[in-house]
Amino acid sequence: MKWLPRWVAMISGCASLAIEVLWMRVIGFAESGRAEVFSVVLGAYLLGIALGAFFGRRLCRGAPEASWTGIALLLLASAIFDPVSIIVFSRLAPEFGGYLAALPWIVGGAALKGAVFPVVHHLGSNQSSESRGASFSSVYLFNLIGCTIGPAALALFTLDHFSAGEHFAAISVILAFTATVLFIRLRRVPFVWLALPVIPVLWVMPDPLRAVAVIPEGHSIVFWLENKEGVIHSTGGKSGVDTVYGGNVYDGRINIDLRTNQNRIDRVHALMLAHPGPVHALVIGVSGGSWARVISGYPGVERIDAVEINPGYRLMIEQYQDVKPLLVDARFNMIVDDGRRWLKNHPGSRYDVIAINSTFHWRSGATNLLSYEFLAEVRRHLKPGGIVLLNATGSVDVAKTAASVFPHAYGYGNSILMSDVDFRPTLRGSVDRIFEVTLGNDVDLKNDSPSDREIARQVSEHVLLGIDDAERKAQRQGEVVTDFNMLSEYRYADQ
Repeated sequence: MKWLPRWVAMISGCASLAIEVLWMRVIGFAESGRAEVFSVVLGAYLLGIALGAFFGRRLCRGAPEASWTGIALLLLASAIFDPVSIIVFSRLAPEFGGYLAALPWIVGGAALKGAVFPVVHHLGSNQSSESRGASFSSVYLFNLIGCTIGPAALALFTLDHFSAGEHFAAISVILAFTATVLFIRLRRVPFVWLALPVIPVLWVMPDPLRAVAVIPEGHSIVFWLENKEGVIHSTGGKSGVDTVYGGNVYDGRINIDLRTNQNRIDRVHALMLAHPGPVHALVIGVSGGSWARVISGYPGVERIDAVEINPGYRLMIEQYQDVKPLLVDARFNMIVDDGRRWLKNHPGSRYDVIAINSTFHWRSGATNLLSYEFLAEVRRHLKPGGIVLLNATGSVDVAKTAASVFPHAYGYGNSILMSDVDFRPTLRGSVDRIFEVTLGNDVDLKNDSPSDREIARQVSEHVLLGIDDAERKAQRQGEVVTDFNMLSEYRYADQ
């Protein structure tokens, strides 16, 4: 049975790391992608593995048959424990929060799998002094192979096709099957019946992501998609304007009507009015498509490159009539890629206007689209007189960063307009261009309507705040966000 420890080591390693990745996904979703999620979950998982390995060493002291029986029971216990933990988490997390509802289960599940680790190495090691090291290393190698296969399979394939709940169920079945095979090889056939409780547990197991999804009161889920890039969903209610969520965080609304302005779409109009005649536009972060759709309504626009890292948003856009015309607009070019990487890979691309629909500054990875280095890259992609709109989500540090890159950077609501030229006179004097926008008869502003003219005036004459104004409002000096300090995610995540 010397090869058996190697295969068990590989299966347990595969299940262990795959479960860790899944918990990272679930807790990250429940906690809205906060930067500290990775370290907290990793710490809990390592604690569980250490505890399991500590107690697992006791199984190495008995006869080999007893040790194998212990391994089979540990695998079976894990096969039941993991889905039960998801059931309980799904019940508790909406009330108590992701960390409190999950961490005990993460530690416990890791401990069960961690206890297998020392035992399989003990059973798979040749007691001969000449080959003990080599045999021990071969078991460890198989464990590492499993630890690689599990996360790789999730990241490259399965997360695009199965929900988080289905993943937990599949891993539970694999562990139960492995335990059953061991019982049969050990001729402990009656123990096989212990695997039966796995079946009813799997039958009632929910999708933990749906259980903690943000759904405003009076709303229901309209669109839901899980893929390897993350989870996106939209909710709708009586208002008729659906809300978009990316990673369980507000990501805009499906709205192109400036009259309702529920998604602060006036920021995009301000971007377009601040340039005397935009022809080429770039959108980084398509989300539900509202920003790109408004840009497409301005006369003179010949091309819109839209970079979005999650291809699922295209499927969402297909569901909504207000933004669906983008997909048949020959000027609209949707690119599935990381926005920053795409810019670096296309140094010759230049634009009149660039709209960066970044997420909240405190989320994990937000620095990628907020740092000094990124904004310097964006500046290199502007044509002379080009304008940039950045969704700064009200961060004074992002405002400080923008002002350190561009000589003209002004806050417009929670966002920032920035350029190498003073665009304020153009913005103030372009109010009539907003009446040339063609998006649909029911949402286009009318020049002969006093109320519509007032809306247009509010856009062009919106208060623009300099960095000094932003610092007075924040009651502290802003600091420059860089790729190396990530201060908007950590130091000032709550500001």
